[in-house]
Amino acid sequence: MVSSGVASLIASALYLYLAFKVLVVPIFGNLLPVLAVIFSIVGISLGLLASYTISNRTTVSVVTPEGAEMEFYAKNNDEIEQKLSSLTQGCGNPSYNVIDENNMIVTRKCNGYELQYQVRKEGRGYRVNIKVKTNFDRG
Repeated sequence: MVSSGVASLIASALYLYLAFKVLVVPIFGNLLPVLAVIFSIVGISLGLLASYTISNRTTVSVVTPEGAEMEFYAKNNDEIEQKLSSLTQGCGNPSYNVIDENNMIVTRKCNGYELQYQVRKEGRGYRVNIKVKTNFDRG
């Protein structure tokens, strides 16, 4: 979201510079700079809204030789448990490590792998980073 906001602001600054300093359209008179400001605000808002919507519905996964890493966003604890349900079947009881009021690490020992996920409060939702570490012998 930050990169989308910065890119929108830079592009809007360029558009506004062009509207005020370079472009002179006699038909529009003084209306062109006003329209440029309005369209820039709308463009920045739409860019941030699209970035927010996409980032909240995306799950990022990386598979490594040692296991896998994933990241997703959730609205509440029930949604976190629902998304993790396929990974936590057959796992032992969770071990909680509370770092602060907005940050917690949960570890679970499972058959053949260890599941560790960090839950961080971000805005109105939660950001979850998962690490699945395999315990299989290589031979």
